[in-house]
Amino acid sequence: MPDEPNKGGGLMANPTMIQPSPSRQANRTPLVLIHDGSGLIFSYFWLGTLGRAVYGISNPNFETGGGFEGGLRQMAQTYVPFIKSVVPSGKVLLGGWSLGGLLALEIAHLLAQDNDINVSGILLLDSAYPKVAREIKTSDHFDRALSSSNASLGAQVQEAFSNARKMIDEWQPPIWEDKDTFPPPAILLKATDYVLGQGDEVATVDIARKTQRLGWDEYEHKFIRTVLYIAGHHFNIFAEDKVPELTKKVMMACTMLDTQF
Repeated sequence: MPDEPNKGGGLMANPTMIQPSPSRQANRTPLVLIHDGSGLIFSYFWLGTLGRAVYGISNPNFETGGGFEGGLRQMAQTYVPFIKSVVPSGKVLLGGWSLGGLLALEIAHLLAQDNDINVSGILLLDSAYPKVAREIKTSDHFDRALSSSNASLGAQVQEAFSNARKMIDEWQPPIWEDKDTFPPPAILLKATDYVLGQGDEVATVDIARKTQRLGWDEYEHKFIRTVLYIAGHHFNIFAEDKVPELTKKVMMACTMLDTQF
C-alpha cells in the first residue's frame, strides 16, 4: 500500500476526489467513503473503477493528533459540510471501512433532517457493531494496520487509532425517533477470515465475526438488507490480491442500493 500521506492524509483537501465520474455515467449516485481508524483514506485509492464519482474524507485533525471532544457525533457533524461541498443536493451513498462505517451511519442520521440531500444507502466495509458484550480475552492488533516505514507518520496513525478506540467505546449509536423516518438501507461487506491472535486471544474486530451481521442484530434498527462476503481478514481486505474482489463487491453493493433492491 502507498505510504505517502498526501494519498488521503491531512495534507489533502477535504473531501478528496478518489475517482471522477465517467461522463457516460454521470447520473449515478456519488459515493463518499469515510476514513478508517487511522484517519487516512489511502486504502480507498486501491479500489478499481467503480463507475461513479467517489470521494474520500480523511480526519482533519490527523496532523495535529487532536481528538474530538464530542466523539464520533462531533466528527460526523464536522464532516457534513465536507459532503455538502461536493454533493449539495440529490442522492448520495455513504460508506467506510471499520470506523468509517460507524461514521457513515452517524452522518446519515444527521442528514436525515436535511431537505437537500438524500442518503440512499450505506456501505459498511467490515464495520462491526461495537456494543457486543466482551466476555472473552481480546487484543486490538491495531499494529497490523500500520504499513508505513515513516516513523513520524506511524506515530500519527497510532495516535489516531488511540483516539478512535476511545471514541468507539463511548459511542452510542444513533436512534431514529421519528416514526416516519428510518435509517437508510445498508449493505455489509463482511471479511470471511479471523485475524490471528496469540494463544486464546481474539482480535477485538473479530468479537462478532461468528454472527451473520457482525453483531448489528443487537442494534435497535434492522437496517442491513444483505451481507456480501469478501476475502481476507479485517486488516487485509485491501491487499493487492484481494482488492479486485472487493472492488466487484463494492460495485455490486452500490448498484443494489441505487436500485433500492
